[in-house]
Amino acid sequence: MSHPQPAAARFDDPVLAAMAARRSISKVGPQTPNDDELLTLLDAVTPVADHKALRPWRLLTIRGDDRLRLGAALDAAAGREPGDKPNPKPLRAELLIAVIASPTEHPKVPVWEQHATAAGAAHLLELALWQAGWGVMWRTGLDANAPAVRALHGLNENELLMGWLYVGDIDPAFRKRLETSRRPPKDPSQFLSTLPGPEAVAAESADAVHPAGERADEKAATTAAKKTAKKAAKKAAKKAEEQAKKSAQKARKKAKKKDRR
Repeated sequence: MSHPQPAAARFDDPVLAAMAARRSISKVGPQTPNDDELLTLLDAVTPVADHKALRPWRLLTIRGDDRLRLGAALDAAAGREPGDKPNPKPLRAELLIAVIASPTEHPKVPVWEQHATAAGAAHLLELALWQAGWGVMWRTGLDANAPAVRALHGLNENELLMGWLYVGDIDPAFRKRLETSRRPPKDPSQFLSTLPGPEAVAAESADAVHPAGERADEKAATTAAKKTAKKAAKKAAKKAEEQAKKSAQKARKKAKKKDRR
């Protein structure tokens, strides 16, 4: 019985192999890259697609007791009273990297596009860290942009905290399991297609101009108008028939009077 190849073995190119093998590591070890190592890896991230070169992203490293401060901010955002034990979430890794979208007002580059650039930079950094041997988990949360958390990160009003990269080393036994995993990849065909045909585009355009609800209302109005017209026509025909009968009766009476004379 044949088995699919491990992800890395499907590609000869080391970059593609690293991309195919990348996995989110929920439990990382205590070893982390230092700031100099991060700067070296960022050399591979800064070419991220960036319309008009606005550089709408920045990163913050969170280590040591700063993780406790983040935990306290998360507690405050959730309305929890500080307890004897610190919030454990920021303590899952020795290094957290906050990913911040920092858009600049520009007439040709909307904010959503600049957010996409920031997300692209974060994922490139994930890939760079992975290729360098580090485990990474991108975590977010409903309270990521709560006032207390935003204040802790020193965010400007227009900035958006897109979460944190939790970084650490990978247990050798777990790495071996990852490298030999034969989990089948996602079918790429589900992500690739072509433009819809002209008929579908025309239908979509019709829906945009006259949504289904409006078309239903128009149809109902047309149907009601037809019914009203039909009733009016029947009424007019009946009235004409009655008038014709009356005219015929009068004509017969006149004829009888002439015969008597």
